[in-house]
Amino acid sequence: MGQVFDHGDVHDLETCRNPVSKVRVPGSEDEDKDVQILQPEETWKIVSRLQDPEKTLVMLIAATGVRISEALALQWKHVRFKDNSIRVEQAFRLSEITPTKTKSSKASVPMCQALAEFLQNWRSQSPYHRESDFVFASDKLNGKKPRTGQMVNRCYLRPAAIAAGIITQNERFGFHLLRHSLSTWVNHVTKEVKIAQTLLRHSNPDITVGTYIHGVPEENLKAQGQYMTAIMKGEHPPQANSETLMKAKPASASIQ
Repeated sequence: MGQVFDHGDVHDLETCRNPVSKVRVPGSEDEDKDVQILQPEETWKIVSRLQDPEKTLVMLIAATGVRISEALALQWKHVRFKDNSIRVEQAFRLSEITPTKTKSSKASVPMCQALAEFLQNWRSQSPYHRESDFVFASDKLNGKKPRTGQMVNRCYLRPAAIAAGIITQNERFGFHLLRHSLSTWVNHVTKEVKIAQTLLRHSNPDITVGTYIHGVPEENLKAQGQYMTAIMKGEHPPQANSETLMKAKPASASIQ
């Protein structure tokens, strides 16, 4: 059952957390999931192999951290070019428009100029460009519904990731990894958990830290090397010089 809920969470097929994740066995430690974190240049390798609308869809999720279900449910009226923001109000799951996954998920996410240009370019090409139209409308359904996330992942995202050498044929890969990658990179660069938390629209920072922020292998290796160097050199905090120590002594200590 744990694997079933994990699969549903990765693909946004369910609206509740895996109950198995709440089970704690005394004396044991939770095993971290092996989540592949993409560096910005790796994400671009994937994006550059796509054409619109998939190109804009992947860039949108990579830059904002919105869930695939939320991205597919966007209508042009939610994209606020004048305000540099995108309003997340609904999701598209199991062929139906539904509320967002949580109450805190219903919020705005920032839209920088570069992202706005991607969206404006796609809108100029799309036959579904009215305010009430879906941003990523399905051609097969004449724009009445959005495209499906599983189809886009299977036919476009995974093949692009394989072609870019990011994954192999047998490795798992999905839109949710872009969400993990964004939060990890933002936290690494800004050192501010609050920024990653608000980008992902989590009500509790513990969720951001415990699930969506991962160690950066290169930085871990660098830190380990620095620590090893310190051990081998026998380094310790620098001692204050004699002049500093004399100044620090109370006046009575200098009178013999």
